[in-house]
Amino acid sequence: MFTHLLWTALTLGSSCPDSLPRGQRDSLVIVQFTADSALPAPTGARHFESFRVDSAGLAAILQHWFAVSRQNWEHNYSHVAFGDRTGSARLRSGHTVRWLVRPGGLAFLEYPDGHRIYLVSCVNDWGREG
Repeated sequence: MFTHLLWTALTLGSSCPDSLPRGQRDSLVIVQFTADSALPAPTGARHFESFRVDSAGLAAILQHWFAVSRQNWEHNYSHVAFGDRTGSARLRSGHTVRWLVRPGGLAFLEYPDGHRIYLVSCVNDWGREG
């Protein structure tokens, strides 16, 4: 399922505006990856049990998805319940970050100081900034 979501995001992403600058993307190369165990979804809400994020999938997200503001990420995109996948990654920059990926094309990285980079698979009309 994740492969399908990723393919959709990369295909749609080709018509979206640029996101993170190339230099910033280069510092987001993963050198160590850990995925947390997925929490069990409540009965009747198990649509995303097979949704997984691996190192290659997270690397593709970091290289191709689009950075948006927290306000935009929280209020202009549909968030899917009971599908969050989380973990940590050590980046080429030396930072260890926590990551979260949601089915439907939402993700964020959180640095140790609490700073987050919010990512979307494609910028929608409501999500255009600037």
